[in-house]
Amino acid sequence: MIWTNSLLLLSTSIVQAMPDCTVSDEVGIPPVECEALIALYNQTQGENWTNHTNWGTTKTPCNWYGITCEQGHITKINLPSNKLKGSIPAQLGQLNHLRMLSLRNNSLKGNIPPELGELNKLQELSLRNNQLTGNIPVSLSKLTSLKELHLRNNQLSGPIPVELGNLTLVQVLNLHNNNLEGEVPKTLGNLKNLQILNLYSNQLTGTIPPELGQLPKLEWLLLSINQLTGTIPVELGQLGNLQVLNLSSNQLKGLIPPELGKLAKLQWLYLDNNQLTGIIPPKLGELQVLQRLSLDNNQLEGVIPLELGKLSHLQWLSLSANRLQGLIPAELGQATQLQVLYLDRNQLTGNIPAQLGNLANLQMLYLNNNQLSGDIPAELGNLSVLFNLKLGHNTLTASDPKLVLFLNAKDSNWMDTQTPPK
Repeated sequence: MIWTNSLLLLSTSIVQAMPDCTVSDEVGIPPVECEALIALYNQTQGENWTNHTNWGTTKTPCNWYGITCEQGHITKINLPSNKLKGSIPAQLGQLNHLRMLSLRNNSLKGNIPPELGELNKLQELSLRNNQLTGNIPVSLSKLTSLKELHLRNNQLSGPIPVELGNLTLVQVLNLHNNNLEGEVPKTLGNLKNLQILNLYSNQLTGTIPPELGQLPKLEWLLLSINQLTGTIPVELGQLGNLQVLNLSSNQLKGLIPPELGKLAKLQWLYLDNNQLTGIIPPKLGELQVLQRLSLDNNQLEGVIPLELGKLSHLQWLSLSANRLQGLIPAELGQATQLQVLYLDRNQLTGNIPAQLGNLANLQMLYLNNNQLSGDIPAELGNLSVLFNLKLGHNTLTASDPKLVLFLNAKDSNWMDTQTPPK
């Protein structure tokens, strides 16, 4: 009983420490807005926040840490990384002049209050990096002034509301690293101002909507680590401003659309860990600013296009674990920015081209588990920054003594794992 009374007194003292919101002349903002802040303080253990400067010590909420006011109204709540614990109060939905609400990087739990959908002037909503659960409220689709929605790194579940397609001003939609289910809504194709769409690391199913190819300003499209099926829509080749396309770790089948070669601004292309078949389109050699190309762990066949050697900005090329045949193109030696070259676990034949010795920036070279043969070119010894080399399980030899020393230092068992020539 004594313990209960002590808790009651402590709770009362905290509430009494906050200003009297009925004294609107002293507070300087409408009482309903002041009360919403008090609810936030009390529901998220405000006394334990990292910074609660002026909260409860002045009658002017506009001077409280993280609060911004304009023309007598609260317009911003910015309390990131501030040790907020508890739940988000529904009363925040009464702050109808709020333009930014950022509670990211805290320990908030529970549902996202549907009442936040009443904030019709809100431009940025950031609740990322918390422990929020439940569905994404459909009411958020009423935030027609919204430009950025950050809900990533929570434990949200259920479908992505199709109504989010009403947020026609939104530029950034970050919903990744949750437990979202269902299909990627076709209505997202209505978001003509969208620049970043991050849905990766969820449990999304179904196909990739062709409507996503209608987003003229899209720069990042990340759908990796889901359970998406079907083929890669050719319409994605219309995304003229796309810089990053990551569809890896899904269950996609069919061909790599040659239309992706039209993405003139594309820098990163990740299609690895799917079930893609057919050839590597030579058109990908037209991606002149491409830095990373990852197609490993698919069922790709045919030869490595020599056009890939034209990619003067390419730093990472991973074609491992496919069914590629033929020779390693000597033209790859022209991609002098390459730092990582993974061609292992294919069916490549012939010699290792001496031109690979021109790749002065190469740090990792995997050619193991192919059907390569002949003498390893002495030029590989020129790869001065190489620190990881795998040549095993081929039919290779080395006659240059200096090269043998180099190879032994980089891949100590390369010789022991060679298949003796028949």
